[in-house]
Amino acid sequence: MAKFAFSIIKEPKTGYQSHHPGSSEHCFNCSKFNREESGCTGEKMKELSKRPRLPNGDIKVHPVAYCRFWEAEK
Repeated sequence: MAKFAFSIIKEPKTGYQSHHPGSSEHCFNCSKFNREESGCTGEKMKELSKRPRLPNGDIKVHPVAYCRFWEAEK
């Protein structure tokens, strides 16, 4: 059976990574996730991230990604 390896690259200041294996903490269930545009509304992400921005100023994120500023939905 073939094994596949992939690397998870973290953004240094935010800890953003496009996949967060083995955890239930993902962007899609974070209180700062904008579901309509798949964006992050978090102030720390907006301040520190070098990721692309959406037209409304939010940071473009993947729904199953993660960052160190993750907060559970309320």
